[in-house]
Amino acid sequence: AAVIACTQTDIKRVLAYSTMSQIGFMMFALGVSKYGNEEGLGYTASMFHLFTHAIFKALLFLGAGAVIHFIHSNEMKDMGGLRKFLPITHITFLIACLAIAGVPPFAGFFSKEEILLAAYEHNKVIYWIALITSGLTAFYMFRLLFITFTGKFRGTHEQEHHLHESPAAMTIPLIILAVLSIIG
Repeated sequence: AAVIACTQTDIKRVLAYSTMSQIGFMMFALGVSKYGNEEGLGYTASMFHLFTHAIFKALLFLGAGAVIHFIHSNEMKDMGGLRKFLPITHITFLIACLAIAGVPPFAGFFSKEEILLAAYEHNKVIYWIALITSGLTAFYMFRLLFITFTGKFRGTHEQEHHLHESPAAMTIPLIILAVLSIIG
C-alpha cells in the first residue's frame, strides 16, 4: 500500500492507500508482539499507533477536503502554490505530515518508534523492512504536501481569484487536530 501511495495523483487516493499502509503497520506490530510483560510491546504499540493515527489522518483528510473544496478537483496536478491562499490549511497539513512521518516530537514519532522497537526486539531483518516502510510513508506524504502547497499555482486563472482560507467551521477543527497531532 505504501508503494502504491507513492504513485497516486489523486489526493484522496494517496491518503486512502496511506491509511491501508498504516493499518498494515499496526497489524505488523501485532505480529511481532508476544504475550507477557515487555514482550507485549507490539500490542501496546499497535493500539497507541491506532490512536495517534486516527488524529493525524483525520487532520489530513479534513485538510484535503478543504483543498478539494476550493480547487474543485482531487488531482494534485491542478493544485500547487496553495500555501499562500490557504495558510492555516497548509500549516496544519504540514503538522499532520510531520506526525505521520514519525518526526519527533510529534505524536506519530512515539507510536511508530514503539512499533519499530518491538520489531527490533523480535527480528532485525523485520525491523529493517519496517524502517524502510516508514521511510516510504515520509516520502509519499511530503510528495503530497509539496505538490499541493508549494510551487506555482496550477489551477485556472478564475480559480485563483476565488481562493481563500476555509471558513472557521473548517479551520477550527484543523487547528484542534493539529494540536492533538503534536501532543497526542
